[in-house]
Amino acid sequence: ISGHSGKKKDPVYTAVPAQDNPSPVEDRKKIPVGGVCTIIGGFLVCISFGSDFSYPNINTYLTSYMRQNGHNDGLAYVDFVFLTTTKMVIQGAAMPWLGRLARKMGPRIAVATGSAIYSGGYLLTCLTVKHHYALAILSLSLHGLAFCFVYATTIRTAQVWFSPTRKGLV
Repeated sequence: ISGHSGKKKDPVYTAVPAQDNPSPVEDRKKIPVGGVCTIIGGFLVCISFGSDFSYPNINTYLTSYMRQNGHNDGLAYVDFVFLTTTKMVIQGAAMPWLGRLARKMGPRIAVATGSAIYSGGYLLTCLTVKHHYALAILSLSLHGLAFCFVYATTIRTAQVWFSPTRKGLV
């Protein structure tokens, strides 16, 4: 065997420097179960709040029903724009204060409060559609207040579970 001197060579060791940030492979192995559950729960809550985007579908039924109940004879489909406008104005005006309040309440109480307001808005709408259109707008606009409690809270809670290198993915 050519080139073999017969001497045993010492193995070469290379020292791996200590890293403050774990490698992506190590980081992938440490996915917290609680974090995954938080993401799934937050996803489900936010997707249920996505029913606000179905207001155009509700328009047809709500407007037709309210015309027939005798209190809203002149109600037109165009009038339904006040619902989305009122909800967005209430949400935008309340977000800074309710967001701060939600942070002080903690994620569980904030999400439960927002979900209760959201569900209460739908339940109250069952009663308000039997009377005047303005009351139905106010009851459905409660969703804007509920959104202030829930949306940022679910995102912030999910991000807390993961390392800073993964916050963008969450």
